[in-house]
Amino acid sequence: LAPVARQVVQIILLLALAILASLALIPRFGVLGAVASLGLGELIVVTCAVRLASRMVAPLAWGRLLAKPVLAAALMGVVMTFVRHASLLVVLPAAAVSGVAALLAVGGIRTQDVLFVKDALQPNLRRACP
Repeated sequence: LAPVARQVVQIILLLALAILASLALIPRFGVLGAVASLGLGELIVVTCAVRLASRMVAPLAWGRLLAKPVLAAALMGVVMTFVRHASLLVVLPAAAVSGVAALLAVGGIRTQDVLFVKDALQPNLRRACP
């Protein structure tokens, strides 16, 4: 197969895997199954993106690239276990705050990351808020 056709086939197979994971996990584990299947899907997407970037640009150091976000996600998961039975009005802000706090705690957000996002959003913010 041509490289583009191979990528399309891979995407279709990964989508099918994500759907099967959801069908298998959600009925048995409910919300936790949904979280697990979403996490699996995100892991698959990140894996594909890193592999593609490695082929097209330059090899990427997996460990260095993903260690801090994975650690932050684990910390967020620990925090979320304490509020998992609460209302969504509690769970969603707790998830947002604990996620950002965990990223800051492990050094997963750097000053240059914040400046990059700010610079990328600034033209759009000027148009949206004249």
